[in-house]
Amino acid sequence: MNNITEITRRDIFDLFQNGYVEYNWLTNDEKCFYPYQGQLTEIEFLKKIYPLDKMPSYDSRFENAESDIWQHTVNNNDWDSDWIFKDDRFELLKGNDIILLNFLCVVFHPENRFEKGHWKEYLGKINNLIRTDGYELYESGKISERCTYSWRKISLEESASGKFMPFSVRYKKELEIKTIKLPTIPKKVRTEFLNLFNRYNEIQNRTTDTNRNYSISSIEAFIKEDIFEYYTPKAFDTTSKYSETSDFEQFILNNQPYCQLNYLHNTAIIVILPMK
Repeated sequence: MNNITEITRRDIFDLFQNGYVEYNWLTNDEKCFYPYQGQLTEIEFLKKIYPLDKMPSYDSRFENAESDIWQHTVNNNDWDSDWIFKDDRFELLKGNDIILLNFLCVVFHPENRFEKGHWKEYLGKINNLIRTDGYELYESGKISERCTYSWRKISLEESASGKFMPFSVRYKKELEIKTIKLPTIPKKVRTEFLNLFNRYNEIQNRTTDTNRNYSISSIEAFIKEDIFEYYTPKAFDTTSKYSETSDFEQFILNNQPYCQLNYLHNTAIIVILPMK
């Protein structure tokens, strides 16, 4: 995959090299930086992704990339601060999209990132850049209650809107002509979904069109706000009537398979649905 353009890549590298300006009309503008390696040294960070001890050295005095990097970033410190983005060994400028995307996921991993730094702002800015090329970094899990990130491809519609479209909207045509056939989801699996959703039901801070700030749980946000942009949430009641609902448990337990997938896609949880 080579959808991420050199323009986007250089914009990302420039962000790490030169930072960005936080404009504030009350105080002086602030220049903000965040190093890609976070709280680690460059070598510590890179060893999590690359086998430095097996990669070639560009300095004939050393046997491998690790010794080479140490000599020029620690001992002599004579390389530019953005050397990593220019170094062909790491393929961040010219390599496959997956290499850069995996690199970025490691940048924002809680074991590596500097929590008190501007990593959230960088995450937002980088997401804005890669969305134009069809990708997004999303919250995929947690370690010690801190979010981890993975990457995914997004559709042209999602890229244009900046929103994560539900499964049934993304694949409406395929579902209608039945090129996508979904298996029945057993009650036991639906219950496991529900337990998982409740486990990661976090409080979100949102802002209305009139700039009023408010808090809402991720489940409430989905069932009461997000899904209404595409359709009215429904579920089968005790009489098997398919009617409107605001009950999230009913939406998950008593619904058609693609509705569960709508929420799975919305929360970016990837599962394999077993056949009955």
